[in-house]
Amino acid sequence: MTRTEIITRLRTLSTEMIEVGAAMDYYAGLSDGPMSKHAAELVDAGLIVAEWAKEIEKESP
Repeated sequence: MTRTEIITRLRTLSTEMIEVGAAMDYYAGLSDGPMSKHAAELVDAGLIVAEWAKEIEKESP
């Protein structure tokens, strides 16, 4: 796997994590239950993965 492929896969992973987290939050509604809490964690983790992709992209090849 190349560096570019890793960056692409990280971005795809990040997008999926954020979208699934948003869907979970929507499904959970206004509840403060486990699904809502896990949704927020998943979105936060997706944002971290997006940052990893940016940092790796900035590195020299």
